[in-house]
Amino acid sequence: MCRATTDPGGPRRCSGDTRAAYSHSAHAVEVLEEAEAVLKTALADTAAAPAPTPPKTVSFADKTTRVEDIRREIDDAIANLNTGEQWQDWLHYASQFHHYSLQNQLLIKMQRPDATFVGGLKKVWNKKFNRNLVAGSKAIWVRAPQIVKKKKADGTDEEVLVGWLSVPVYDVGDTTGPPLPQRPEVTYTRETGEAPPEMHTELEKLINAHGYTVERVELPEGGPEGYTQDKPTKKVVVSTRYSSAHAAVVLAHELAHIQMGHMERHHDYHSGPGGQRPTMEVEAESVAYVIGRHYGLKPGGSAFAYIDGWAKGDPKKVQETADRVNKACKAIIGALPQTAPAVVK
Repeated sequence: MCRATTDPGGPRRCSGDTRAAYSHSAHAVEVLEEAEAVLKTALADTAAAPAPTPPKTVSFADKTTRVEDIRREIDDAIANLNTGEQWQDWLHYASQFHHYSLQNQLLIKMQRPDATFVGGLKKVWNKKFNRNLVAGSKAIWVRAPQIVKKKKADGTDEEVLVGWLSVPVYDVGDTTGPPLPQRPEVTYTRETGEAPPEMHTELEKLINAHGYTVERVELPEGGPEGYTQDKPTKKVVVSTRYSSAHAAVVLAHELAHIQMGHMERHHDYHSGPGGQRPTMEVEAESVAYVIGRHYGLKPGGSAFAYIDGWAKGDPKKVQETADRVNKACKAIIGALPQTAPAVVK
């Protein structure tokens, strides 16, 4: 018999409450048993799943088809650069091989994904670094311009590109000898991470060389991390709100805008019809990433997820942008104080 709160000895559940509670408990047990079964199945599938597929590697051992094979693989690699993951993967290579062309960077990557520093056997490894090739090592094939001198009508010489040659190079991992200097890698976020002390100074000098000054101020939260003003002020403003490493990469981003001539095309900097703002930002952020990696800075997480589908499957657009990024990186890094080559630790 059910008793109310006002009854002596009450309240007490009635038999209907007991049956309902039992029904709920039984249902809960069924749900848990079903969840347990699902988890067991998932664990079994995980255990049986094959290991992650390693990066695809190619070989150009057949010299009779080497030229055609190289051309095909380069075209395929460029077509696959329109996702954030692939783009950032390529940029990592660009930071290590900035003195190589886009095509050669892709060739190195597809033949030796774990390469860190490559060079010719005699001039680089034997003569410059006093290192020797490990027996059985396979060559990494890159393309080199074939240039000949020809006489002009006025009797002077001119250099003429007549074709391309396939040239073997080798990764440091395929050689033995005195160690190369190691560059420490610093993972950073907007809130944490210290840039190498010389990075801010060296990048600021390059910005000054373009006729711009640098100001560091605490910009409003949620606002821009930095920006560049052209005439008449010609200044680069970087927020002090963020970590030293992040601020240095912002500085590199603004330098990239200047180096790539974006300031002279400010009328194109919009996202409307015919606007070039998305492309300019991809270019500047890509250059900043490479410059940051040059100094050993590694962003925490993916920095380029937002460009997925940016090129809309247009390989020509991808290649043109990548070529411009490479050109800017080569110019900026080439203007920095030269130090001994270093591989990322």
